[in-house]
Amino acid sequence: MSIKFETEINFKSNTWNRDAWARIQADLDSEKESICYTTGQILGVKPGEAVKQLCGFETFLCTRLMPAAEDGSIRRLNKEVIFYTDSRTGQMIDQWTNPWTDEVVDVVHVSNDPFNYTISEWLILAPEDFGGGKKESQGSYHYFFLGNDLAMSLP
Repeated sequence: MSIKFETEINFKSNTWNRDAWARIQADLDSEKESICYTTGQILGVKPGEAVKQLCGFETFLCTRLMPAAEDGSIRRLNKEVIFYTDSRTGQMIDQWTNPWTDEVVDVVHVSNDPFNYTISEWLILAPEDFGGGKKESQGSYHYFFLGNDLAMSLP
């Protein structure tokens, strides 16, 4: 079953924003799952110092979208794992040394099974994901330019 979505681009429309965010996450055909892999670096900064690479990460996701309610909300069903890696070698790490304090800590890799939430017109995480609240008090989608790139932030 495919989820209906708004196709006219309108950054001020909460309906379009909801549907665009859902389409970024997974296939709108609820019979299909989307498999995703991401990798990157976690950076840290202390005032007056240069940015430091703290560690790397690799993330694997499996996501499916389902219609959630008559108002058009979409339920995102997801399982994910995140592994933290050495920035130079790319190897998984079991311990990490804080570059500012030299404290050595154990690394806890992430296994979010599940990591589900509702994509609503009002916010990516809908009020029911937090145990209640009114939609009007939650906020909406916010965009800004970062250089030449359009970025989105959550309120």
